Amino acid sequence: MNEVQGSAQEIFGVVFVELINPGGGSPRLPGWTTRLWPVARLGDQTLEARPSGGSVSRGGVDDLLRQLRGAGLTPLGVRLRPQVLSASRP
Repeated sequence: MNEVQGSAQEIFGVVFVELINPGGGSPRLPGWTTRLWPVARLGDQTLEARPSGGSVSRGGVDDLLRQLRGAGLTPLGVRLRPQVLSASRP
């Protein structure tokens, strides 16, 4: 996993997951570049993520959620950027 450094104003992610993170640390998520925000509507943090390889698929989002659960975090809600949704429709 790569963590993004830089401007907090710049949105880079394509997937946003609100989650409960009991340990508060950054999970290792192979294949994803991420940034944790200490603000969430539903839980402790919001994870902003994009696949390291480029485009996102439904299977990729499911894999991300499995990795989060495996790291002891509880995903509560998932949002995709609108551009991603419209680009993935047939």
